[in-house]
Amino acid sequence: MGDLSLPRFLAVDDDPGAQRTYRRLLRKYGDVVVADGVAAAKKELNDGGAFDVFLFDLRLGDGSGLELLKHARHAHPSTPTLLLTGHVEGWVVNEAFDLGAETLAKPFEAARLFQWVERVLGLTSAPVAQVRPPAALSTRIEMLRELLRVAPLDNLGRYRVGTIIAELKAQPEVYGNGAVQLVATALGQDEASLYRHARVAERWSPAEFEALMERRMRDGSAATWSHLVVLATVESKARRQQLLERLLGENLSVRRLEEVVRELGDG
Repeated sequence: MGDLSLPRFLAVDDDPGAQRTYRRLLRKYGDVVVADGVAAAKKELNDGGAFDVFLFDLRLGDGSGLELLKHARHAHPSTPTLLLTGHVEGWVVNEAFDLGAETLAKPFEAARLFQWVERVLGLTSAPVAQVRPPAALSTRIEMLRELLRVAPLDNLGRYRVGTIIAELKAQPEVYGNGAVQLVATALGQDEASLYRHARVAERWSPAEFEALMERRMRDGSAATWSHLVVLATVESKARRQQLLERLLGENLSVRRLEEVVRELGDG
């Protein structure tokens, strides 16, 4: 029997490894009850168990976390809930929002889970950041998902991702504030990488990028995406072009290009 003065968590996941992770990460906050599916979780709920926090995996062997969440809401209409999944889609985020839940992409960093738990338990003053993705954003998420199905992405694929992220950044009135963060969570992508893709897309128009991809370095190879990311840090278009010509003419490595950028600055 756990300490009734401590918060009680109900974590539902059919992966034994994930179950161990939830026990290990959450036990410092309170009592952790783990169920391996919808049926086991419903039994815990129907037996009158009092829980302060829910963590439901979306895809379970005998059902879905959304199905379980709908069931739980009858007796627990306002219990803080986190829906975890490796495949967060726009419609999932929207439906979870309607049911008063938030989403977190798997695999997740422990720090992000701790941040959420401490917020919902009132252990931190960080504001609640539940934002409904606008319909336009859900459409862009699906477009990005299709692009990201190709792995690994080539330079053109990364550029196309970057153009969409740049669009989200430029039009917060259409896609909402924090759109890039929502996209990163929904797709399980690194937010900083998405911003780097966007910066490349902002530096070269589609025609310029296409022409750039036709250029070759002295050894016959094309500039890598890492080269382009470094060049994109340079604000001045003229200086950027100068550095590009030097990159191609001298066959610079990414590390050497970074050194040259630092040496020359952006004057």
